[in-house]
Amino acid sequence: MTNYSKTKLKIQLKKGLEMETNASPFIRVSIGLAIILTALSIFALSIAPLISVIRWW
Repeated sequence: MTNYSKTKLKIQLKKGLEMETNASPFIRVSIGLAIILTALSIFALSIAPLISVIRWW
């Protein structure tokens, strides 16, 4: 368990998920990738109307 580290994950949308565990490097990368992909998808959804306005103009 040398590569395992204590990981605490809190997602609180009105006291939702709270998790604390010993996570392997694979789990840490998976959590980070999920957060990055979620942020990129929200960014893409917010920029889509702007792109359509620019194309119309």
